[in-house]
Amino acid sequence: MFGFHHCTKLFEFVLQQDWDDLLFRLEQYPNEAHHWETVQFDGQHETRLLPLHQVCALDPPLRVVEALLKAYPEATHKHDIYFHRVPLHIATSRAASAEVVKMVLAAAPGAAKQQDALGRVPLHYAVFSHDSLEIILTLIRTYPAGIKVMDYKGWLPIHVACRCGTTLPIMRALLESYPRSTLRTTTGGMTPLECAERFGVLNEECKALLRQITLERQASSRDVNENCQPSQEPLVPPEPPMAQT
Repeated sequence: MFGFHHCTKLFEFVLQQDWDDLLFRLEQYPNEAHHWETVQFDGQHETRLLPLHQVCALDPPLRVVEALLKAYPEATHKHDIYFHRVPLHIATSRAASAEVVKMVLAAAPGAAKQQDALGRVPLHYAVFSHDSLEIILTLIRTYPAGIKVMDYKGWLPIHVACRCGTTLPIMRALLESYPRSTLRTTTGGMTPLECAERFGVLNEECKALLRQITLERQASSRDVNENCQPSQEPLVPPEPPMAQT
């Protein structure tokens, strides 16, 4: 349960999803896009949000996002106080349209690198929320290393896909971007395949592809280990004998 107190008029229009009045208000009072609102939740915690954070949670029209970005471009880099999420985290976690995500990302490509309080980048949330393949690929192209980012439990985006389910094209995109992810384990010791087997959400097509890439990477790792035999030569030259006294 969320509670908002002493909101600006602009933020009230955000909460009401009254987009026409919001745009009119923004024309008259653009500085309200800079205003942080205090939000209480769970009856004991609170955070602070900008209008852009809240708008990204509501699948807004593109024109609304465009107007807020024009009024306060720096909002794309600002994180909320409690979860440390930038607007891109929120847009991807709430399955905003591809157009909205791409607009926010174009305004701040560096937002794709931002980790929140749980260590998660926007790609984690895009996979969790079953965002479109277009969004997944856009995030990966913008920040290729995001596919290798582990959250506080050691979960990669591929682990999230195996836990929550995904489509075959997205599974293929994740695996092609980082094949060795199949061998990475969470802090609990689970590989992506073990995660898929444990939770039973991933469809059979995705699981078959995951199993195939896992076996290939395991075989490749064995080959590397077998070809890297320790040298029989000493690693350092022997010390010269002590001079006789």
